[in-house]
Amino acid sequence: MNEFKLDNHPKIDSGFVAPEHYFDTLSSKINAQLAKEEPKVISFYQRNKKTFFAVAAVMVIALCIPFFMQKPKTVSELDQNAIEDYISYNTKMTPYELAEYLDAEDIEKLKVDFEIQDDVLEESLLNSINVEHYIVN
Repeated sequence: MNEFKLDNHPKIDSGFVAPEHYFDTLSSKINAQLAKEEPKVISFYQRNKKTFFAVAAVMVIALCIPFFMQKPKTVSELDQNAIEDYISYNTKMTPYELAEYLDAEDIEKLKVDFEIQDDVLEESLLNSINVEHYIVN
């Protein structure tokens, strides 16, 4: 194989020639052709103003729905709950003091019927795992 060196052989001419002083004036010609006016800047907020307000309105409505859907409590429910809370937190009141404030109808409502049938008692004792606990205690 023959030894090939690029520096020794004649180079092929491309055929393209630039005119003299072409690159000296190129930048001034390009700058002259550019637009002198600054482009008009439209902000994102101004362009989509209607969309922005529509999204904001939907968000406000979505956040307010739970407040409007709550069922308002009646005064009687609030009074009963307040009385029950007061009685449960005031442990200084004895059952005798509590009985003084109750009517005969209220006391009748508090009575519970503890009649246990023998069949039910036997079945529950047979099915219970802790029968020994009931017998010993």
